[in-house]
Amino acid sequence: MKGAASRLFAGATKLFSVEIESPKLRIPLGTKVANTVLCVSVYMISSRLPLYGIYANGTLMDLGIGPIATASMAIQLLVGGKIICIKEKDSINKLQKMAGVCFTVVLAILNIVGGVYGPIGMISSLLVILQLVLAVMMLIYMDEFLEKGYGVGQSAISVFTACSVCEDVIWHAFSPVTANFRGVDEFEGSVVELVRGLISSCNVRTVRHSFFRYYLPNLSTLILTIVVICGILYLQSLNMIIRVTNGRGQYMNHSIRLFYTATTPIMFLTQLASSVGKVYEGLGHVFGYRNFIMGALGGTIYKVFHPPSSMIQEPFHFLIYSVFTVVSSTLISKAWLELSGSSSKDIAKEWKEQGLTIPGHRSSQTKKELDRYIPVAAALGGFGIGVVSVAANMMGVIGSGTGLFLAITTICEIQKKIQKEM
Repeated sequence: MKGAASRLFAGATKLFSVEIESPKLRIPLGTKVANTVLCVSVYMISSRLPLYGIYANGTLMDLGIGPIATASMAIQLLVGGKIICIKEKDSINKLQKMAGVCFTVVLAILNIVGGVYGPIGMISSLLVILQLVLAVMMLIYMDEFLEKGYGVGQSAISVFTACSVCEDVIWHAFSPVTANFRGVDEFEGSVVELVRGLISSCNVRTVRHSFFRYYLPNLSTLILTIVVICGILYLQSLNMIIRVTNGRGQYMNHSIRLFYTATTPIMFLTQLASSVGKVYEGLGHVFGYRNFIMGALGGTIYKVFHPPSSMIQEPFHFLIYSVFTVVSSTLISKAWLELSGSSSKDIAKEWKEQGLTIPGHRSSQTKKELDRYIPVAAALGGFGIGVVSVAANMMGVIGSGTGLFLAITTICEIQKKIQKEM
């Protein structure tokens, strides 16, 4: 039995040791774009392929990027916090792959136990777990494929999230699908419905209806989403330039953005909320929801992680949710500096190795000078992301505040990468 377990572990380690090699030759921009489109197409198609062996709704991408993002953040936290001592990047990548598959199995079991796929037998359960594991493995290698430089995105995870958010926004605005409400057919797309209304009966009532209908996407939500997008773009453009010089007297600019830790804080909270919710559903199915402990636990999870339907009707819920989101985002952003190797100490060490200094300051004073800006930028950035995310979610924007942040950040990175290679 012990020998079988050892062989199984050795086989799993060998499987996760498979890596995509970095390109040896320069890949043309057109090929990178084509590779990225191909990966996105595979992801979108898989998101609509039903799971085999169940009657309830479920697709290959039911777990999405959750297990991969959770595993990546968990391993980075463990390595950055010196809880596990691994320095080789290859070993970290293997560990992240193994952790991603383990999270997938756990979440798949919780979904099955929680009744997400309806009452299914043992064989069907194993088939579902196998399909979800294979889907996540495919995502892992597509992520590695783009990360190695074969595509235009930094990672498949961010590209897939950005595409999903963009798809939601475009669909809410221009969907040609009709829906029947009280015997009247209307277009789902708010812009399409406005055009139809203006053509058929051009009056104030038609315009007002397109702006404020509550049962289908409306123009008010679309305009609020555009306003939030503009606000995020403006905040992302805020940065401070520090001039550095090398030993030959050449000057360079080092930019410190307001969102110094990017979308990491809010992504961490999103994955945490998703994982906690899955665990709660599994426990609720096993122990039942109608007891004091599960009731209290469910109420706490709902108030902490989920935005209220109305700030006026649920002020206490809004206060708990907003304070937790903003404070957690700020603290995570500050902590991530040390864990990700992007603190003032790390940057100062990197500059020293490269022979870079701040004009008018000795090399030994670099860290002290950077401490004036980097921790402040990280804290303010985390605070800003938390505030904008709460505001966006309360306004009911398309794709959620977190989704919009990640989508815009990814699109900006892709744009810079394309401009650099053109």
